[in-house]
Amino acid sequence: SLARVFAATVVCAMLNNLSYCIISGAAQDLARHFKRDNDSTVISTVMNVSAILATMLTSTCLIRYRYRARILLVLTLTFAAYAGIAVFTLATHDSGFFVCCVCACFGGLAQVFGETTNLGFLRNFPPEMVGAWGAGTGVAGIVG
Repeated sequence: SLARVFAATVVCAMLNNLSYCIISGAAQDLARHFKRDNDSTVISTVMNVSAILATMLTSTCLIRYRYRARILLVLTLTFAAYAGIAVFTLATHDSGFFVCCVCACFGGLAQVFGETTNLGFLRNFPPEMVGAWGAGTGVAGIVG
């Protein structure tokens, strides 16, 4: 039914954007953990730069792959972002902060790849599903 597809789209959008919101929200704590209090904006900046890069890569390279392969890429990048940040917060030296920034890039790439892939997939559904996607990204901002 349309209600189930709407709910599923909201959940997919929330999950897609959640890593971006969580990492952005944790940026100040991550910088403080590595005693780099003045560098908390670096994490958000590298995520935004990677998101811009992902937009260009999607339109030039990723578009030729099937949806399933793109979703697997999104899941892999999201896992790498979470796992990398979790593992490297165990380090206390500056290289840990650098690696966390690289992992944050993975989160930025995953968010844009997921969004462009899923919105492209939604073209086969009623236009209300784009609104459901927007609602899901808003939920991610609240939850994350």
